[in-house]
Amino acid sequence: MKQDAFFQTIIHHIGGEGNVARKRFDGEHLYVTVKDSGMADLEELNRLDGVSGTELNRNILSVTIQEDFLEDVTMAKDFKQLAQNIMTLAGAKENVTSVFHCMTRLRMTVKDVKKVDQKAINDLDGVLGVTYQGGQLQVIIGKDLLKVYEEVLKLGYSDGGAVDEKLDGDLKGEKISVGQAVIGYISAAVQPHAHSGRLWSSQETGCDPHVFHGRGRCTGRS
Repeated sequence: MKQDAFFQTIIHHIGGEGNVARKRFDGEHLYVTVKDSGMADLEELNRLDGVSGTELNRNILSVTIQEDFLEDVTMAKDFKQLAQNIMTLAGAKENVTSVFHCMTRLRMTVKDVKKVDQKAINDLDGVLGVTYQGGQLQVIIGKDLLKVYEEVLKLGYSDGGAVDEKLDGDLKGEKISVGQAVIGYISAAVQPHAHSGRLWSSQETGCDPHVFHGRGRCTGRS
């Protein structure tokens, strides 16, 4: 059973496709943003084959996929396609003048921010949020940042290196080495993130701590 087929098994219990604003598969979870949360029947969803649990937080439905269904349902993320989509929506080489990154964000400077389709970037699967601040377009990706960044470089963009996200408040964007960034990241205050098996700092990610469970959003400073 592939992703689309699995989604079709639950669609009738969440008000149909007309009630779906966005869906995203992430590991053992399917996150669905619904327009009317009252149309989601959690009791019926929990009875479906392949569903081991559900949780509804405001308008975000989290469906946990049973372990024996995971191999068929989940797919490897296409980081190449995600990188291409992001850069195209940012205006490609005609608009993007430099690319660099911090621990969780793909950052770039652009000639004209009006040529960037921030809403479309924000709606891409694999993107946790997007913001423009300090003269930088920042695409929040999270734990897969370096994989996406590598694909961006393969598109012909020059490697601007890593920046210290702690300098965002000063809007200086001072460049540091990747080694320094990793040391700073490890030494910072961190909180466990059971789903990914990694340690994350909500201060560093600029995210609501619940974002990795589909219950928050990345905004503000990274």
